Amino acid sequence: MLRNESGKISTSAALVVFIIGVVLIAGAAVLLIVRPGMKDSGSTVQADVIPFAARVDKLDGDIGIARPTDAKQGESYQGWTKATVNAPVSLGDRIYTSRGSKAAIAINRNNYVRLNSGTSLDVVSLSEGNTQLALREGACVFDVGALDSGETYEVGTPNGAVDFTQPGLYQVGIDDGGDTVVSVLNGACQVAGLAGSGEVSKGQLITLAAAEAAEAIVSDLSPDVAAPIVDDYYSYRYQDTYDHRYRDYHAYESDPNYYGQSYRRSASYRYIPEDAQIAGVEDLDDNGDWQDVPNYGHCSPALDLFRLGSLP
Repeated sequence: MLRNESGKISTSAALVVFIIGVVLIAGAAVLLIVRPGMKDSGSTVQADVIPFAARVDKLDGDIGIARPTDAKQGESYQGWTKATVNAPVSLGDRIYTSRGSKAAIAINRNNYVRLNSGTSLDVVSLSEGNTQLALREGACVFDVGALDSGETYEVGTPNGAVDFTQPGLYQVGIDDGGDTVVSVLNGACQVAGLAGSGEVSKGQLITLAAAEAAEAIVSDLSPDVAAPIVDDYYSYRYQDTYDHRYRDYHAYESDPNYYGQSYRRSASYRYIPEDAQIAGVEDLDDNGDWQDVPNYGHCSPALDLFRLGSLP
């Protein structure tokens, strides 16, 4: 059962069954047992769903990426390669940050993942309207900048699944005891595990215990705990511009849209369509100038390199 310290209890047998499937998917992600577009029943595969590539936006320390191989070869991975900035990340990839290292993955223009030290994250599905990731160990901060109606953004863990239902900022981690801890710094999510399921709102924390018989407990997230998470995340993502305004969690609660303000300060923002799903448009500012090219409009000489992952 899911127990809230306020006394509310919510359970859902359907979601409990669903999360068991999600955990199994997480365990077999790189084997590609589940293909993009597969329905929850597992009986239908949409072959026309094409996965897209995210990219490594930042890294600090030793970061490895393992790519999937053809299952006929008898191996699930090609082996680990050292990650570089702008390296593509797509379906079946596993990203690992060693102890003392961090990395960030830009899913698209709006959605961003920061991997903490000692984290292993699998990409289960990555297509338009459907992002599924599997956290095996460690912790990640998930910055969900946009979530359209009908869009799925889900993170599987060994103890349950987290389904983001609103744009927001979330930290999902597995502690030393094997429990999954979900902190909703902004937004809301649906959490389902063997102990129960329920909605977790902004300013709340839920612990999904590794023990099968243990209850999942929802509690209030202390501002003293939330503020360092938010401040550390923005300090890492916006290393050159962030002013530490979110050292006070209440300041973040009242005005959480630092991303929108930062994005609109970018010179390149004026030349990119509002609906373009290009991750890291701000990086173009320091890699060339926009020029008006006859018959094409404004172009950046860095744009093609950016798309090819060649920018430093």
